[in-house]
Amino acid sequence: MISRCLDRMGGTALLALVCACSAPTRHTDRGRQTAEDGASMEQGVELAQLVGEWEGDNRLWVFPEDPVRISPTEARLHLAAGGALVIMEYTWAYEGDPQAGTLLVRTAAEADDVDVVWFDSWHTQGKFMLFKRETGGKGLVSVRGSYGPPEGPKWGWRIVLEAEGKERFTLRMYNITPDGEEAPAVEAHYSRR
Repeated sequence: MISRCLDRMGGTALLALVCACSAPTRHTDRGRQTAEDGASMEQGVELAQLVGEWEGDNRLWVFPEDPVRISPTEARLHLAAGGALVIMEYTWAYEGDPQAGTLLVRTAAEADDVDVVWFDSWHTQGKFMLFKRETGGKGLVSVRGSYGPPEGPKWGWRIVLEAEGKERFTLRMYNITPDGEEAPAVEAHYSRR
C-alpha cells in the first residue's frame, strides 16, 4: 500500500517521523514501566514472552476496495541489546514474489523518542520508517509513523501488535490518508511453531 501510494506521488517520497508521542514514562526497579499516572504498562515484559518461531497467514489490501491478497507468513522474534529490543523478522509474498520485513521494537517507551523502526522489502521501498507510541494505544505495541514527499501532505501508517496469550498474536497495519481516513493494509495472524 505504501509502495503504491509512493508511486502515485512520483516515487520521491521520504519516510518521516510523526508527531504522535507517548505518555511520559519512568522505570521501576522491577523492570516494569509505569505511566506518570501510575497505570501499569508491562508492554516489554509481555512482548518478550513472544520470543520464538511463528507461522500463519498474511492478508494484504493494496487499496481498500481491492480484494484481499493472502499469503503464508513466518516470523521469528528475539531479544537484542540486553533485552532492550525485540526484533521481529517476518516473511510474506506479494503475487508469488517473496517479501520480508523487520520490526525493531523498544521494550520500554520513552517520551519524544522513536519506539519502532520498520523496514519491509515491498512496503517501505528500501527506506527505514520510524514510529512513536500512540497515547492510549491498545495492544502490546501501538505506534504511528508517516510517509510522503518532502513537500505536501503526509500519509500516516499505524502498526498494532496484539497477543492472545503466549501462543497467538496478530500484527495489523493501517494506511491513513492526509485527511485522517484509516483503512486496513495488513493483517497477519501468527501461531507459535
